Amino acid sequence: YFSIGATILNLNYEYPIESEAKTAFFGKEGLLGTIYSMYNSENFSFAFEASQDAKHNFGFKAGSIFKIEDVELSFHYRNFSSEFRSPFGTIFGETYAPSNETGFYTGVKWYVNPKLILSTYFDVWKTHTKTYTLPIRQKGIELFSEANFLFDSDFELLARIKYENKTDAINIDKLKRTFQKGKYTLRTELKYQIDELTRLRMRNEECLITYENLKANEIGMLFFCDFQRKIFSNFDINGRLTYFSTDSYDSAIWQYEASPTGYSVSYALYGQGIRAFIGFEYALFNILELSAKYTVVSKNFVESIGSGLDEIQGNSKQQLFLQIDIRF
Repeated sequence: YFSIGATILNLNYEYPIESEAKTAFFGKEGLLGTIYSMYNSENFSFAFEASQDAKHNFGFKAGSIFKIEDVELSFHYRNFSSEFRSPFGTIFGETYAPSNETGFYTGVKWYVNPKLILSTYFDVWKTHTKTYTLPIRQKGIELFSEANFLFDSDFELLARIKYENKTDAINIDKLKRTFQKGKYTLRTELKYQIDELTRLRMRNEECLITYENLKANEIGMLFFCDFQRKIFSNFDINGRLTYFSTDSYDSAIWQYEASPTGYSVSYALYGQGIRAFIGFEYALFNILELSAKYTVVSKNFVESIGSGLDEIQGNSKQQLFLQIDIRF
């Protein structure tokens, strides 16, 4: 299978846009163009895209996947000039915005046997110029390895290690110091299908942040246990209890939650405390679906939770989400 195509987009606004954001169009009008192609076969895939924005800045990305028996190899290259602006575009990179970045990614997935899968990837990147947050060019690397072991159809173990190193800055004695921040993350997870209706999962995650001896290293840890249970064919319940402890927001551990239906968010858990939720989903005659979620967050050694307009006094916070979906 082979395809090739091109897209031209003419933008014309009533007033000129002068935003410095790398995701925003700059100016009043202009022509954006891109050409792209894709090739797919049973054991090989390749795709590329070359683009020009309204100010004649260029961007390019290309990727491929090879399948060799039980091994999959992937490669991805991207290069977008510092002034490139694509208000509707995204990329697979250090940031989602196609601007001021060049990098190369390679990954390997090995199906060792029916019970064991090993995965790893390496990504190296840098910016062409200084960034909005730093007065110098940024650079970084990311190394990831994961093992999935299936003891049997009901019992799965996951182990993951990840290392990140990228340019950052901190203020020391009123001076901004730039350095390469290191982050080591270790995750272990156990999934157990108790029966056809009930699933249990436990996860432990720990991280270490290093600052090139400019300040003390930080550590963070998180442990949670969650469950899913189908009470009836149209009624599911789920819940989770999480304990977290980190030195600061810098060593926060992010937790993803995907309920109620269609609602997903990642929370940065930092400080010391617990986060718990319980929820349900109920469907009626394939027409109406009711979902709800009740959450509790409690932190130690704080007088308030949140910041800005979301800040509340006290060390605990409760929220109730109710949602009704109607299909016509």
